[in-house]
Amino acid sequence: MVDYFNVLVAIPNVCEKFQTEIKRSFFTSHNYTLQDSTYQEWFCFTPAYQEFLNKIKSVVNICDLFGVGILDENKNDMLTRISKLETPDFIRKRENFETEINYIKSTFESSIEELKIKFDKLSEEEKGRLNEAIHCLNEECHYASVAMAVSAIEDRLSSLMKNKNPDINLEDKTLGELINMCLTQDEYKDVVGREHRSLLQLCNEYRIFSVHPKRKRITRRIAVSVINLAFEFLLAKEN
Repeated sequence: MVDYFNVLVAIPNVCEKFQTEIKRSFFTSHNYTLQDSTYQEWFCFTPAYQEFLNKIKSVVNICDLFGVGILDENKNDMLTRISKLETPDFIRKRENFETEINYIKSTFESSIEELKIKFDKLSEEEKGRLNEAIHCLNEECHYASVAMAVSAIEDRLSSLMKNKNPDINLEDKTLGELINMCLTQDEYKDVVGREHRSLLQLCNEYRIFSVHPKRKRITRRIAVSVINLAFEFLLAKEN
C-alpha cells in the first residue's frame, strides 16, 4: 500500500528520478548524446515508465484532500498533463516530456512546506488510518474509506477526552457515545468547539451507514467529503 503522506512530499524527487531514467533510456543515443526526440514511439507503455507515472497519478488524484491551495487549484491541470504523458506522439519530443514533468514537480515543490506543517499535527495512528482511507478511496472501496477516515476522528476525540480526564475508560465506547458525552456532560463540553459538533455527528452517521447494512449507498463523493471533514477536524487549531 502506498504511503501517501510520505509520497506526497517526495513527489518532486520521484519526478526528478522519472525524468532522469526516461531520458537515459529513451532519449540518449549509443554515444551518450541527449536526443531531441526518440524513435521508440510506444515507450510510454513500458513497465518502467508506467510504474513511475502511476505513482505520480495516484498522488495527483488525491492531492486536493489536504486543503493546500496550490494543489487544489492545479489538480485538474496536472491530470491533463499526465494524460499528455500517456500520449505516444506527444512525448516522442523530449521537450514535451520535460515540460509536463517539470510542471508537476514544481507544483508539488511549492506545497511541501505547507504539507509538512499539516502532517506534523497528526499522530502516527491518525496518519495510518487516513492513509488507509485514501488507499481505499483510490481502490473505489468507498464504504471502507469512510470507516477508516472516521476512525481517525474517533482516535483524536478519545485522546482529547483522556487529556481532560486521564482516568476515564473509553475502550468500550462507540464514536456516537463519545460525541454524546461531549455534548451532554459538563466535564467534556469544551473538548470540541461548537463549530465541529455537527461535523462529528455527520461523520458518525456516515460511519454507521458504511459499517452496518443500512442500505445507504456510499459514493466516491461522499467518501471524499468525509475524508475532507476528517482533515478539517484533525487539523483545526483548537483540536
